[in-house]
Amino acid sequence: VAFPLTAVNLAAIGVLSATSGESPTGSFAAAFLGYSLVLVAMYVLLQLIFSSVAKTSGTAVLFGVLVWLLFNVLYNVLTLMVSLAIADDATRFQFSQYSSLGSPSAIYSALILLAFPGDFGGFCGGGTTLGADVLGAAAVVWLVGLFALALWTFHKKAAE
Repeated sequence: VAFPLTAVNLAAIGVLSATSGESPTGSFAAAFLGYSLVLVAMYVLLQLIFSSVAKTSGTAVLFGVLVWLLFNVLYNVLTLMVSLAIADDATRFQFSQYSSLGSPSAIYSALILLAFPGDFGGFCGGGTTLGADVLGAAAVVWLVGLFALALWTFHKKAAE
């Protein structure tokens, strides 16, 4: 999965550079490629976990789609509803910042925004006040946790 993803991302960077006449900085391109691989690794681990639990390949694919929908649609809607229920603006802001740590896609987006050179956060309607250290630690916790859960699931299935 990593090879085609990297090839497509490099091609996209090339096309955007050719059409816009401007190239991204090397550090941003490297961050984009690296963070994309980390995000894919998280979703691959999630899919491995659910496919090892599923009885059929169709159920495994359905689990994969549902997990993606959970983290990319439902999670955002739920955290928005909770944040709207918070009356205090400062508390609402803090909640919205830290709730992003509960979704691999949100962590990826925040890391990409931090890596972008210049003031890109205002263009996207905000950004994050969380530092790269907190977001990086969250990504590592997700990866290690999912890897451990995948190993546990495989071990449990092998014992059956």
